[in-house]
Amino acid sequence: MPATTSTPAADPTSPPGDAQPQVPAVPSQDASSSTGDRTATVLKEVSADSSQLPVGATDAASASRLETPEQIQRRAELSLKDSQRMQAAAHPGMQAAGNTTPDPSFADCKASSDAATAWGMVVSHRFYCHTKNYSLETWECDGPCPEGEAPCVPPQCIVAGTDFFRLTTIGRITYDAQRLVTFTINLTDWRSQGVTADARVMTIGIDCTAPSGDCGPGPNNGRSAPVSAWKTAGVTYAEFNVPVLPGSGDNGESIYSFNGNLSVAGFRPRESPKFAENGFRCDNATYAGPASGCVFHNVTEIFHIDRGDVTVQEAAQHIWDALNAPHLTAPHAMFKNIPGKLGSGNPLHRVGDPQQKNNRTTSTGTCRRFWSVPGRSYARNAQGQYVYDCDEYPFASTKEGARNAGLNYSVRVIDKDDNQKAGREYLEGNFYRGNRILRGDAFYVNVHGQPVAPVPLVPIPNGNDNCQIFSSTQTGSYSVCGVILDKYLQLGGPSSIGYPIGDFDLTPDDSGQFQHFSHASSIYWSPATGTHQIGGDIRSKWAVQGSEAGPLGYPTTDELATPDGTGRYNHFKMRDGGDASIYWTLSLGAHSIQGDIRSKWAEKGWELGIGYPTTDETATPDGVGRYNHFTNNASIYWTPNTGAHSVQGDIRGRWAASGWELGIGYPTTDETATPDGVGRYNHFTNDTSIYWTPNTGAHAIRGVTRAKWASLGWERYGYPTEDEVALRVQVAQGPPFVYFTYHQRFQTLGTTGDTAIITRWASDTGQAAGPFELHGANYLATVTHWASRGFDASWIALTLASDEMTNPDGRGRYNNFANVRTGGGAWGTAVWTPQYGAYVVDGAWGVWRDTGFERGTLGYPTSGEYRVENIPAGRTGVVQYFERGCVYAVRGTNGQLTSYNNAPLSSSYCARP
Repeated sequence: MPATTSTPAADPTSPPGDAQPQVPAVPSQDASSSTGDRTATVLKEVSADSSQLPVGATDAASASRLETPEQIQRRAELSLKDSQRMQAAAHPGMQAAGNTTPDPSFADCKASSDAATAWGMVVSHRFYCHTKNYSLETWECDGPCPEGEAPCVPPQCIVAGTDFFRLTTIGRITYDAQRLVTFTINLTDWRSQGVTADARVMTIGIDCTAPSGDCGPGPNNGRSAPVSAWKTAGVTYAEFNVPVLPGSGDNGESIYSFNGNLSVAGFRPRESPKFAENGFRCDNATYAGPASGCVFHNVTEIFHIDRGDVTVQEAAQHIWDALNAPHLTAPHAMFKNIPGKLGSGNPLHRVGDPQQKNNRTTSTGTCRRFWSVPGRSYARNAQGQYVYDCDEYPFASTKEGARNAGLNYSVRVIDKDDNQKAGREYLEGNFYRGNRILRGDAFYVNVHGQPVAPVPLVPIPNGNDNCQIFSSTQTGSYSVCGVILDKYLQLGGPSSIGYPIGDFDLTPDDSGQFQHFSHASSIYWSPATGTHQIGGDIRSKWAVQGSEAGPLGYPTTDELATPDGTGRYNHFKMRDGGDASIYWTLSLGAHSIQGDIRSKWAEKGWELGIGYPTTDETATPDGVGRYNHFTNNASIYWTPNTGAHSVQGDIRGRWAASGWELGIGYPTTDETATPDGVGRYNHFTNDTSIYWTPNTGAHAIRGVTRAKWASLGWERYGYPTEDEVALRVQVAQGPPFVYFTYHQRFQTLGTTGDTAIITRWASDTGQAAGPFELHGANYLATVTHWASRGFDASWIALTLASDEMTNPDGRGRYNNFANVRTGGGAWGTAVWTPQYGAYVVDGAWGVWRDTGFERGTLGYPTSGEYRVENIPAGRTGVVQYFERGCVYAVRGTNGQLTSYNNAPLSSSYCARP
């Protein structure tokens, strides 16, 4: 074409049909052309209505937070259609009547100016909408634009033609499809002027970015086709079957981003080819619907309720009144500001337990104060039928509920079926589960439909016919009513607990009623525990612990006398469902006991068993357990791992001396009789037991010594007569030079003696031996042997190297020793036979060993080692006698013993002194 001419072309920023000014001769630097061609095409956004963005919005999430009231109202119209469709689908009868409402349509989306932003409009958690106008300009140029030249700037180009179209994207996540996210993209409103780009291939699809991996794209995501094909069939689809990820937080949340992509082969667009830039959230919260699912989360959801729906109209009207005339609702207060109204900027936020239960407790308590009377709940009519519920707004399942709302909430007694349908089906079912509203998610409330008739404010009689007035000059006149009146008269009225000092009232926890009387007494009622009197020091103790709002809960008995006539008590039903009591005596005062400790006390016979409590249930210093002490030198200790167990008498005294639970641990048994009936014991957590008999007293046995004792038969081996003794021993030869010895004596029950010992040792170099046991005659012989050499009992622990064992020939029993005085190289044996008794073979042990021990030439020892003054040749030494000989050693001129030798009994060396 001539280089100097141009023709009028469409203005790329104007909608189709407007007058088009001439395009400048040189295109934008962003224009590109197909390789070696004399034509170029530019893709442009015709309208991106940024004036509709909230001030300060930079992304989809901030756009949701900064919606104007006008934008929220416009979105609510589309959201309502979506909500009506869901409710209609949940009611087959409505479908049969032809009352269903279709999905929000492409027409609705195209008509919304709020959907024409870069991120579009999230209508609801299940519906997304975006729309944008585009133009494709065909440029004719003087010469080709060679491949690789970017940007391409031909000598001269003019706009030869333009294709206009509207691109609309609908995103949908359905309730029952769990993690399936689908998109439908529709190209409509085509209009062409001049030369068109029909032959060019245009590709449209949806990209998705996952926290890890991919979004699970379907097999046919988007479409590529010539522009001419898009004009005749301008629709494509994309879907993502999102894989389950662990996610973060309690709900297992994962955030995904998506955007549309638009491109034409060989073209480079002037503006970004992206459209519909937003995101969705997937979670694994089982309470929010199916076990796992996704939602378009960049939106503040809207809960819709219709005053025209006769099944929920009372609840709907109550919400409308709370939002629009709060000063007329209960509790009564001027200038109430109740949150959640559509467009208020003050949404509600979903919560779970315990806050939901706390909100419900507060709201039902308010209903009781306004509508209940003694003996008759607000929920029942004059015939006693359950027909009403306490309806609250903001909902109990929101952070803004009654517990922490001050007076900024409303309650109303309405039809129970209406209330339960609105709450369980519409709010929790259709809305929370249908839209996967997670705890912490924000939402508004939209009440629509015509007003309904006002709900009666007092649906049941006030019950004043069940009251009596009692008066005194000191207290004044007050009414006593209903179940409290019945109990008051049963107890004897003014002559028993005095005159009322105030009207009956609801308890602070809103779950019961009470009234105080002049003789330091009160009557309390709750639906679960009935009506009971409590007074005096017991009432004071209960008050210190929080009365019915504290851990003990409501009384389940009147104040009663104990069977022994010494004390008085009330029982209670704890708030956690357990049982508790407060017991009082004149000397001890009032003390509380509860839960497993109380159950154990009851098992032991209450106060007739281990006495009255002398403390309240108290936490142990280590914070692990709890305990009560009792008058009969007894205690009950509890931990989550051990349960509750009693410790008493001398065993308790020994336990206290060892540092209570910080010393040898918590009891794992009650005090229990031993199988032989002689003693009693408790086991404790730190691998320890305390055993007691009348003869031995109470002693602790622990660790490896206890394990050894257990292997020997526990008390059948003998009862401990002392606690384990630990000593430090210094030796001259080593290493090691320092030993730590441990020994514990027992009183045995066998025929070989009445004393036993279990010993062990450890050194400063990490060596150790034992434990070993030594008892009866061998024990006595060993003690005598070491004493004769100037050593104390620690040397038994230091040298004992075996338990008592039977000799191979079956005639006797023996224990071996290791002589650590000489570095552990020498050995000794204590051996017992019925014929000769028990003796220790020490110095003579090497010769005895070399001759074959008791089966050799010497046989069994018949004596200990003697010091002799007249060994042949007038020399001194030592000798030990055996069945068939002796072993002797003579002192040399230096006074030291020479080596040991053996001789027959007939030898002069074996002559008896």
